Order: sequence, then structure tokens, then C-alpha cells
Amino acid sequence: MGEYKQLSIHDEEEELGTYGGKNGSAVDLEDLVVVHPPMPTTPTIPRSSPKSPSVSRHSFIFWTATNILATLGIVFVNKRIFEDPKFRTTQTLFVAYHFALTAITMRITSFVGAFEPKRDITWWRILPLCVAFAASTVVTNLSLAYLDVPTYQLLRVLLTPTTVIINLVFYRTYISRVSTMLLAVVCWGVACTIYYDPAVASSARQSTVLGYTYGFGGVVLAGLYTVWIATYHSKFSCSSMQLLSHTAPLSAVLLICMSPFLDTYPETVPTLHECGLLAVSGCCAVILNLSHFFIVAGSSAVSSTVVGHAKTCLIVLVGWAVAGKSVTLESVAGFAMALTGIGAYSLNGLKEGRKGRR
Repeated sequence: MGEYKQLSIHDEEEELGTYGGKNGSAVDLEDLVVVHPPMPTTPTIPRSSPKSPSVSRHSFIFWTATNILATLGIVFVNKRIFEDPKFRTTQTLFVAYHFALTAITMRITSFVGAFEPKRDITWWRILPLCVAFAASTVVTNLSLAYLDVPTYQLLRVLLTPTTVIINLVFYRTYISRVSTMLLAVVCWGVACTIYYDPAVASSARQSTVLGYTYGFGGVVLAGLYTVWIATYHSKFSCSSMQLLSHTAPLSAVLLICMSPFLDTYPETVPTLHECGLLAVSGCCAVILNLSHFFIVAGSSAVSSTVVGHAKTCLIVLVGWAVAGKSVTLESVAGFAMALTGIGAYSLNGLKEGRKGRR
């Protein structure tokens, strides 16, 4: 097959954020799944950029626990919000709200010296990236509105093989045979879980199929966005936080402008309880941004990968417990197969990456 470049899980997902990624990424991918799409590992930050602050073991444990709790919170709070039809039809404005909070968070963190803003990135040069950013997030949130939480989170696992396929088709970037087989196991596990999902054969079949359509569409758009992120990182020689500080505000402006044409606004004013849910969702987004910054500053690639998979396990297991619906043995086996495959793919990628540096 010739020379190949190994792509690891933290290159495409971790997270999460809501924009995942090592070496200075801002938000976790899996989290971003609900709020923003994921960001891959960034190139080495230029020497002119400030170093990441040192993080003690206790501080790392605290921020990791905070990140996991915020991830659970934002997924289930957003699911609760989208159960209301009036919020389900205002997805564009909802995503703009989160992007605006992310932009404010990036401005504050740069002001206190967490990273140095990149001044030479103009808005028209990153406009295509912002369009992909916004579109993938809106479609992803639509899938959460129509799918249960475990299925929604499981579909996010397909982001890794999707990114690999896009890289192969458009950039001729190859992976090893071992990694290819492991990704095949991941896809088979997800397929088994979906096929044996009781909701597919239930009275909610129509909405479930619509949710899967949005889910797969969101994965493809997020995969395209992830690949573009790597291109823009190389083009501007910047870190994820530097790039995010430019894409978040522009994406928010684009969505606000498009909202009157794409959204159907509710005729009633949100209740105090609904406003509280929106506030909690926004706070979780800000906490995810901040906690992920400390996680990537104080962890190794293996630690970041373990944190990402731990969140996937918790979201799926808690989702099954909260839903209270029957779960078939085949669905559980499919989930275990997908999670084992993505974990093995991650470790194999790290192993091959170390060999390549020798």
C-alpha cells in the first residue's frame, strides 16, 4: 500500500469538545457534538506562542471530573430542551447562542494570557470553515432532538472512520491495515446497535429514521470540518484556541443572520424553567471550554483518549438508565464492540506514532 500516515482518535475527536484535540485545542469533540464539532490535534504551536500553564495532578483530576460532569450535563440538558417543539424549530439561534458564549470565553482566556491571539487571520479567509462549522453543529443538534441520547452519542464514534475516509478520498492519506480492520469493527458494532434498536420497530419509527438521517449527516459534515481544521491549522500556523477565537464569533454572526430564514420562532415567551435550562446549557458550554484547556495542558495523548472514551461510556450507560426502555443484548454487544474497536484504534495509533518518531 506504500507509505501511510496514521491518524489517531485524538486527531479527530478529543475532545470534544466541545472541540477535542491535543496541543492546545479549545473544546472537547464529544462535547462539541452537542455544542460544537470536534477539532483534531493541532500542529506544534510556534515558539512565539506562550506556553501552556503547568497543571498539578490534583488540578488535572479536578478539571477532568469537571469536564466529564459538564459533558453529561450539556448532553442531557440539551436533550431536555429539544423535547420542546418550540426549541426544536429554533436550532440555528440555539447554536448561535452557544457560539457567542464560546467567543466570549475565548476573548476572556486570551485577555488573561492563556494564549496569544493570531492577528493575521482575516474573516474572509476562514469563511468556508465557519460555514462548515455552523452547518455541522446545527445538523448534529437536530439528530439529538430526534434520537435518544445513547444512540446519538454512539453515532459520534463514526466520526473517526468518516474522517479517515475523507482523508483517503480527497488527500490520499492512508492508514495501516491493522487500523483499517479496527475501524471496520467499530462500524460493525455501530451497525449492530442501530439494527437491534427497539425504537426502529416502534411507533416512533418515522422520527427515529429522521434522527438517523440527521445523525449520519452530522457525522459527515463534522468529518469534513475536522479535515478542514487540519488544513487551516497548517495554513495559518496557529493553535486550536487561536483559530477558535476567530471561527466562533464569525459562525455566531452567520447563524444569527440566517436564523430568521431557517427557524420558526415560538409564539409564547419561554417560561422561567425553560430559561433556567438554557442558562445551564450555556454554563456547561463555558465550563467545557475552560476545563478542556486545562486537561490538554496537563495530560498525555493516552490520558486525553481515555477521558474521551470514559465520557462516551458514561453518556451511553446513563442514557440507557434514564430512558427506562428495554435494551436488547445485541445492542449492548454492538456498543461494546464499537467502544473496544475505537479504543484499540486509538492505542494502535499512539503506538505507530511513537514508532514513526524514532
